[in-house]
Amino acid sequence: MKSIKNGRLAILSNARPNNKRRAGFTLVEVIIATALLGLGIAMGFSALSGMTRTELLLREKEKMNLLAVQKLDEVLAVGSVATQETEGSFQEYGEPNYQWSLETADSGTENLETVRVVVRTSEEKSADPTSSASGLVFTSPNAQTGAQQ
Repeated sequence: MKSIKNGRLAILSNARPNNKRRAGFTLVEVIIATALLGLGIAMGFSALSGMTRTELLLREKEKMNLLAVQKLDEVLAVGSVATQETEGSFQEYGEPNYQWSLETADSGTENLETVRVVVRTSEEKSADPTSSASGLVFTSPNAQTGAQQ
C-alpha cells in the first residue's frame, strides 16, 4: 500500500519498526535450546553410568586383591608349600563367589620358591578380572635333606 506524506511517496508495510527490540525468543531458538539441553542431560547420565560401572569393577578388584594377600599370608605362615592345598574357595570367609589357586615356581635362588596366589570369580566369564599376590618361601636345607632320606 502506498501513501503520500508531506509530498513524498511512502510504502507502508506490516513489519515492525527496526528501532524496537524483540521481546522473547522465536520458536526455532527454543527448540534448539531444548535439544541442546536434552543432549547435555543424556551425556551426563551416560557418564554417570560409566563411572558407576567402573566403581563396581574397582571394588571387586580391591576385594580380590585383599583375598589374595590374605590367602598368601596364610600359605606363608604354614611355611611348607608342598603340603598345602593348591586350590579352593573363600567359602569360609563368606565369599563363595571367589576361588583361589596356588602356583609355585623356582625363584632361581637356592632354597627359595616363588609362591603365587591367584584369585578369580567363580563364574567363568572371559572378561572377569583376576588378582594375584606373590611371595617367597625359604625351605631350609635341613628340611630338604630330611625329606629325601
